[in-house]
Amino acid sequence: MRSAAATPRYAPAPTATLTASANAMSHGRTPGGTTRPTPATAAPLVEAAPVVAAPVVAAPAAVVTAAPAAVAAAAPAPGPDTLGPVQRYQLAFEALRAADYPRAVSGFEDMITRYPDHALATNARYWLGRSLLLQNEPARAIESFAGALATGTLEAGRAADALLKKAQAELQLGRKDDARTTVGMLLERYPDGEPARQARALLTTAP
Repeated sequence: MRSAAATPRYAPAPTATLTASANAMSHGRTPGGTTRPTPATAAPLVEAAPVVAAPVVAAPAAVVTAAPAAVAAAAPAPGPDTLGPVQRYQLAFEALRAADYPRAVSGFEDMITRYPDHALATNARYWLGRSLLLQNEPARAIESFAGALATGTLEAGRAADALLKKAQAELQLGRKDDARTTVGMLLERYPDGEPARQARALLTTAP
């Protein structure tokens, strides 16, 4: 057993020493004599952090809102037609004569779409059918010939040829009954002339 009078291993620091340490710390110094950073020196580091992060949050908003405006500005409204129906018809017809069938088809279609009631629109439908047939598009050619014939304003020779070409397109698609009906209309309305002769031969040579 230890003696009651034994001296403690760690003795408490004298009161004067504790008081001096407290005074040193209150004046910004450590007990060893070095200067301790004051709160005023560290404050800017804490306040500066949000300033760096702010532009990162704002950047995506600017990109998202600017994109639709740029797309809308890139789609100008179509301007007025500077050519007119006659010139459009002539340009399409010149393309057909030059065997440029895609350009002829596009030209006649554009003229018909813009000016469906013009005096040249019926002829444009007829020549569109011819262009489509030469471009090996019989189904569309039939529709165009039918549209031209439905107006009732095609002159006789052209109307007979439209019926002949329509029958040829129908045979090309294997629609023999339709072709016979078309040839019958041709021979009934226009029994004389080259289209009628070719129509009779068409029926006899059809498979």
